[in-house]
Amino acid sequence: MLDEIISAVCRDMESDLTQEQIRKLESIMYIHMADLRIEEECYDLEVVDADNDAKLVREFLASKRISGRADSTLEQYRAEIWKCRTAVGKTFKDITTADLKAYLGIQKEYQGNSLTTINNKRRYLNSFFSYLSNEGRITGNPVSRIEAIKEPHRRKRAYTTEDLEAMRAKCGHVRDRALLEFLLATGLRVSEVSSLTVGQIDLYKQTFTVVGKGNKERRAYISDTAMYHLSRYLQWRMQREQITWEELQERPLFATIKAPFSQLENNGIRCALKRIGAAAEVMNVHPHRFRRTFASEASHRQIPLEDLKELMGHTKLDTTLLYIDNERDIESSYRKYIA
Repeated sequence: MLDEIISAVCRDMESDLTQEQIRKLESIMYIHMADLRIEEECYDLEVVDADNDAKLVREFLASKRISGRADSTLEQYRAEIWKCRTAVGKTFKDITTADLKAYLGIQKEYQGNSLTTINNKRRYLNSFFSYLSNEGRITGNPVSRIEAIKEPHRRKRAYTTEDLEAMRAKCGHVRDRALLEFLLATGLRVSEVSSLTVGQIDLYKQTFTVVGKGNKERRAYISDTAMYHLSRYLQWRMQREQITWEELQERPLFATIKAPFSQLENNGIRCALKRIGAAAEVMNVHPHRFRRTFASEASHRQIPLEDLKELMGHTKLDTTLLYIDNERDIESSYRKYIA
């Protein structure tokens, strides 16, 4: 009944409002008509059947782990599922499509989540409720009637040569320069970088094995420039930590600058790069953009796409193509063949 009322109102307003305004109207109506309240980052479960619902989540995550999902991905599923349950205030079997529309509407309109984030939340919930439906734990998937929001297409830019030189000039520590050059030379995911140890790197052959998404191994390679800065950093580590080369082998490849020189985890890498970007006055500095720059530069140098796919750890070539910012090549072709 609620869905029918809201749909009717939106249809009646189509001639007076834009599609974006219609979408916002729908979200606001679901929020207020469902009378949903949410507390950000609240995971305390106070509704009935909490133990049974916790069991369902464990079973779902176990099925995802068997399919090869990374621990970080499983944590994203877990956090979003519990956040939604707490916000709606119902058990999984009682949650309706209207509840979920109101929940996602609040996340968008009042919590400031981007369209990409909302679509990711919908995807996590859809996977979970689809699992419950297929296993006969609930009657139907309440997410199936919620369409993904069409996101405006924006070209994701690689770093320019000017960006990179500005950041190199602002690397205030030998570790930061080594990290920047390593990301540019390898195109690794941030989680892959943070998990490496010094002993995994063959400094003589300038290569190593990395375990990526889906627990898949692949070979990665290091450029001469990156190897130079990495060697300087590792020498600094031995002197500062007062350890031998053999002892360093078991330590993380990138560590905190101060004692106890613990592993530089994903957020630590992000923060280090953000500081460099801020100092260099380069916008939107984050690890994944280095991965995009690696792919774009390799493509510009005309590396075979199949080889690039393997270097990046992708299963499908279509995924690799999404990473390539080929604006320079397009302009060059225009100048050569048209202008």
